[in-house]
Amino acid sequence: MLNINYNFKLYRDSSAIKTNKVQMELYKIDTIKHLEKEKLFELIQALISKLGYTNLQREENLIVGELVGPLSKYNHAFVYLDEKLIASENVATYKEDIVNYSKKRSYSSFFVFSNNVISKGFRNALASQLTNIVLEFIDRDPIINLINTHLPDFWKHDDVKLIEYEKHYCGSIHGDNELKKLQIFNEKYDKLLKIFIEPNYFHFYEDKATNTPIRKKVTLENIAENKNPVILSGNAGTGKTTSLKKVGEILIGKNQDLSGIKNLPVFITTTEIFDNGYDIYKCLLNRLAPYFDIKTVFTEYKIVILIDSIDELEDANQKAILEQLVKLYKNKKINFFIGTRNYEKLYSEVSLKEIDNFSIEKFNNDQIKRFISTFFQNEESRAENLLDALRDNRILEKLPITPLTLSLISILYEENNLEIPATITDIYDNFNSLLLGKAIVSSKIDFIDVSFRERILSLYALGLLERKEHSPMDINEFYNFFLSYYRDKTIPIRKGNLEDVLDYLIKNTGILLLKDNKYIQFSHDSFMEYYGAIEIFKHQRDKEQLLIQNFLDINWQNTAIFYAGKSKDMGHFLKQIIERIKTSVKLNDYFMSVIGLGYLMQALYQTDNKLRKEGVDVAVESNIQTYETLLKLSGDDEFHFKNYKIPVLQLMNLMYFYENFNSVTLKEPLKLSFNDFLTKYKSSKFETNWGYRALKLALTLNSKRINEEEPINDLILQTDLPNDPSLAIIADLSLDINKGENYKELKKELKKGFHKLNAPLKKLTAVPASKLRFSNFDNIRADRKIILVTEGTTDAEILEHAFMVLTGGSVPYWEIRPSGVTSGGAAELAKTLMSAFPILGPGQKIIGVFDRDAKGIQEFNGLKNFDVLKNQTLKKHSSSEIYAVCLPAIAERQNYIQDKQSFNFLEIEHYFSDALLEQENKLKRTSIDGVYEIGGSKTAFASKIRKIHDPKVFVNFIELFEVIDHITNIQIEYSRT
Repeated sequence: MLNINYNFKLYRDSSAIKTNKVQMELYKIDTIKHLEKEKLFELIQALISKLGYTNLQREENLIVGELVGPLSKYNHAFVYLDEKLIASENVATYKEDIVNYSKKRSYSSFFVFSNNVISKGFRNALASQLTNIVLEFIDRDPIINLINTHLPDFWKHDDVKLIEYEKHYCGSIHGDNELKKLQIFNEKYDKLLKIFIEPNYFHFYEDKATNTPIRKKVTLENIAENKNPVILSGNAGTGKTTSLKKVGEILIGKNQDLSGIKNLPVFITTTEIFDNGYDIYKCLLNRLAPYFDIKTVFTEYKIVILIDSIDELEDANQKAILEQLVKLYKNKKINFFIGTRNYEKLYSEVSLKEIDNFSIEKFNNDQIKRFISTFFQNEESRAENLLDALRDNRILEKLPITPLTLSLISILYEENNLEIPATITDIYDNFNSLLLGKAIVSSKIDFIDVSFRERILSLYALGLLERKEHSPMDINEFYNFFLSYYRDKTIPIRKGNLEDVLDYLIKNTGILLLKDNKYIQFSHDSFMEYYGAIEIFKHQRDKEQLLIQNFLDINWQNTAIFYAGKSKDMGHFLKQIIERIKTSVKLNDYFMSVIGLGYLMQALYQTDNKLRKEGVDVAVESNIQTYETLLKLSGDDEFHFKNYKIPVLQLMNLMYFYENFNSVTLKEPLKLSFNDFLTKYKSSKFETNWGYRALKLALTLNSKRINEEEPINDLILQTDLPNDPSLAIIADLSLDINKGENYKELKKELKKGFHKLNAPLKKLTAVPASKLRFSNFDNIRADRKIILVTEGTTDAEILEHAFMVLTGGSVPYWEIRPSGVTSGGAAELAKTLMSAFPILGPGQKIIGVFDRDAKGIQEFNGLKNFDVLKNQTLKKHSSSEIYAVCLPAIAERQNYIQDKQSFNFLEIEHYFSDALLEQENKLKRTSIDGVYEIGGSKTAFASKIRKIHDPKVFVNFIELFEVIDHITNIQIEYSRT
């Protein structure tokens, strides 16, 4: 056997192959010569199948097949010739075998095949003894020629089944190119099909050694090589789908290495998942069954599932899909890569610690330039003019950047020399005219009014938006939908019928397509969103409320942005959106609020800046709400950010706002909002809470795009910010990310005070965020009107967690704080309440919660200037909105109410069942039968409680929460089961 260590590494490089044909031929000969018997049979079957043979059957050393000729069918047999039997003395053995085969099957034509050279002597000897049988010989060299002609991919590796699957995979992901479906596409645009922009990919994680956030740039190949499951995140249109498909191609390319188990990528669309009842395993089987033996495929290959996105599905279905993927990963070692627009939400749902996060960033100028320069080859001035237009108007940051949208912009510019307008709606208006305004080329219809084509698309878009999960209609439902709508209406077409028009729009515009020969869907979500906005704006203004009510759904939100861009001045609409966002109560809603307001107010750039300033303020508060919620969740062991430090969480929060508000169209409202927060920061004597808000806006204004340096200069050079450890470290890290012209001066000013802040900075960067909650470093909070104050830290943690569990994950409408950072207790709480009047803000209410134990009752009864509203349970300050609540005694704890004050022991922990408390060894006997004190570590107990998410465990807390809701006059629905 030849030493073939040089084999494929040498030949994988096409230039090496061309310059060394002799070595390549040696490689092919050696590959065929050393094929195992089963591999050889798979190869021969694949080759004769390519030659037209059907009904192939395999016996031990025989393959039979049927060949259909012009006049009749021919049965041929292919007999394996073992190299050990080539010697002439074995001719008799082969003669006997072939004669028996011939009698058994009535075959008269045989092909003898071998992966070695069949000697001339053996051929002549065998043929002379089989005079009534036609013999042909296929040995090593003819096999090589057949492979070169019919199965050239075999030289990548020798797994014939996998080769067929690889060809199918690569063909399926490229054959369904959106651009080729467009009516405007012609041969001169074939060059567009070969242009691929690789986006910027980043891996975001925390360096354990230095406790600093790391944002490392990686390549798509790095991602493909990742051994752990991957969440690939990015905004709509940043290239998640293409990237995941390319990951599959990369994995297939690595199969060229002949050693080891080979990769088997499986790309699954949301439509497939929906069509298979959200059963991932079923999707997998449907994809693999035509090519592999399902019984062995999971052990023979490294399977990687690639799922485009499940963002549009309901939360329950998303969770079910993620659970299936995790199960497949753990039980069958099947890895998975999944794309998403919202990494935080998806990440929090995956119960898998080893999952890795990679993000796709927006395209930079160099990547845009490469695409457009490739398109406008030898037309440098036109390419530069288009690039300038794109840069000036931030178009590429408002579009879903796909090869289709970039191609449409290039074609639009080449055909009409149009300057690209300033908003995404204007661009799609041009796309609409371009795609729908072409002449009809059809034998069935010769005219369709452009407005009629648009109306069909807009009706369907709104119809899908209003459907559960925006799922596409199947083809019958699609036709019936329009036949019903137009039953009593005049259709503006000269020739053909409505079905012909619908069929044309599906096949010829590229906006609609038939997926899996069953579903009619838009080729990109942005088309559905754009045409849905058109329908409401032009025809159904009464449905504007749908845009407002559903603004936190990603598809409805994008529709609202298109809708706003039709006018650009919609003050009343923006006001209603702002009020809708103020009602947000869940983490994902806060994320969606920030991104939604950022893009909506860019589309509404002609709307009053004072109103847009209000939108900025609300977005800032939503952004703070996300930080507060993540900080709370960081204390939960199952949460992925539990070991993150406070500066990391604050920087992530700041950058999320920055990314969504970094637009020159928002410069004026950002400045108005900054000035307001700067004033509050100064008047509060430089509280971190207001400084963080001002810093968030100043850093956004200081971006290279907006280029407004004065706010950050004022904040760092003329306030106490450099002496605030929390703000100084965030400002320092943020300036490193965006180095403006003022970078060196500002960094120098910040560094001056770092030596004085050494101790707090060290604590901030060394101690996990969860350990600093309710400490002096926990000083960035949302502007809530209701403030709960408890005796201690664990009381606050338990009440906050109980509320979120009982409301299905809603963030409390109140802020909660312990009465003392270090001491706490009933006395500290009473002192806090009696001294709170001077610091009570407009519209604020403060509610203190006392334990119903001896000390709690003593301090509750001893409050001065408080009137009794409910005996032994509720008091109110005589001249302000300050309240005191003594824990209500729930039904099962009535025996804890004792006449003698010193015999009262009811604490927050008593709201849990005795069974749970006994399990955690929390019950300590007292002198009263059936009454127990709470013993042991309260901190450890609270930590365990935060891992429980069953509402039944917290049902007793509802009685306390209803007292608080009565005080605040806010109605909340609590889950009791």
